[in-house]
Amino acid sequence: MRYSAIIVSVQLLLCASASARDRSELLQYSHPLFTLQYGQNQTVSTLSTLPFAVAGEATVAFDYAEDKTQLSYEGDKQTRYGFHTNGFSAANNKSIMRGSASYHRDSRQNTKWSNVVDVPMLYPYLVADSIGGTYHSETYQLSGGWATKHKSFTFGADLHYQGSVHYRKSDPRPRNTVSEFTIRPSVLFEHGTLGFAADFGYTSYKQDVRIKVEESGRTDLFYQTLGMGLYDHAFSRKANTFSSYYNGHVADARLQLIDLRNHQYGASLTFEHTNMANEQDGGVRIPYFTRNNTFAVNGFYLFKLGKGISLAVNPSFALAQRSGYERIYEQLKPEGSDITTWRELSVGKKHTMSSYHGSLSALLSIARGHSNYWVQLHAASSGTKETYLHPRYTRNFDALQSGVKTGLLHRIHNNWLRFEMEAAYTIRNSNLEAIASEDVLLSSMVQGNHQILSADYFRLGANASFAHPAGNFMLQYKAAAAVIKAQQQQATPAVTGSISFIF
Repeated sequence: MRYSAIIVSVQLLLCASASARDRSELLQYSHPLFTLQYGQNQTVSTLSTLPFAVAGEATVAFDYAEDKTQLSYEGDKQTRYGFHTNGFSAANNKSIMRGSASYHRDSRQNTKWSNVVDVPMLYPYLVADSIGGTYHSETYQLSGGWATKHKSFTFGADLHYQGSVHYRKSDPRPRNTVSEFTIRPSVLFEHGTLGFAADFGYTSYKQDVRIKVEESGRTDLFYQTLGMGLYDHAFSRKANTFSSYYNGHVADARLQLIDLRNHQYGASLTFEHTNMANEQDGGVRIPYFTRNNTFAVNGFYLFKLGKGISLAVNPSFALAQRSGYERIYEQLKPEGSDITTWRELSVGKKHTMSSYHGSLSALLSIARGHSNYWVQLHAASSGTKETYLHPRYTRNFDALQSGVKTGLLHRIHNNWLRFEMEAAYTIRNSNLEAIASEDVLLSSMVQGNHQILSADYFRLGANASFAHPAGNFMLQYKAAAAVIKAQQQQATPAVTGSISFIF
């Protein structure tokens, strides 16, 4: 599959470079105002609203980060490297094409209390052990889209596939095979200076979890968690092998309003529904499943304050509600038969999680000659309430963040220099109202995450890039560094480096 990604990447770059003229013009859109004005163009149908008709990019990147503010299942050190390519062409008045491909390798050190990946999607029904370790992974993705124009309408569809393998090299050794396939039809209707866009997505998600202990005669205790530090005695066991399977379906819909003339304002409404089932015994029993609904609204407005001076305001808000259900089965084994069947006795809602996230940012941009300066202030608030219903345990955690960014984008002939600094402070609070007794996992899991969610932290970062012509394309170098300081923890670093070919 990785070789298919490389072949597709080369094809995309050749397609994008065939009609490329002055690639340096694309660098002006690295300004954060561009992200606000055009960042909602996420489907192939809306690509025609971009201010350029053809673009392509190939990037090789490396990342290293230490972060003590992550929950235990994420680990506290991460190394990642790989490549990514993407390209699109809307130069044809009748059709639009796009595509991307990538391959990455990743390692996360000191992960704890999880033998599954994509924990936020699968929570609370996880598989966990008390040992943990370093997770390694390989991820590849391929995507493509095509759209056609008919009068005031643009109809299109995007296809996306991502596959990954995650594993540990020491006992117990989980191996997680994950696949995601998404199809997204979309439409754009242009009426005067306004654009009305809609897209609908369906994603099939599957994760196969296989755990093996290779040391002869050794067994480990594997927990089937229920959230809130609880676990299911019926499906948790001490063994040298363990398996679980997750089968999910995600449906979402989004409506957008786009200012086609000046891109001075825009808004979007999004709804997403997820069904996730945790299967056991080869799919014979599905003892756990979740239902998740998310509603989000996002918008921006750009004020022209004077020549070369703009102020952009960007509010957003999201609500999410997750419900977890558990089934109880009766084992049936007829006398004289070796065949075991299961009969469902009951099903009920046992776990709920409701959350919100709201943010507001204000971006002031000043253009003078070949330079553009900006200052951005942002604030965000989030909160989550988690409850296990029978018996009843409750946990609340919330966060309040504020920050500032300032940057410069400067052009020297066909060369571009970009520099940005940021600082943010996050206040967090966690309140665990009750803890079970014999049903709770080891206190290091519950109390460890509780301490993380209760610790404030400060982040200071800077990033810079330089791009210059190299034949028929632009060559861009990027570097970023940051430090994160949490309460009662040493400051930890993060660094990123990449080289991009812009076609």
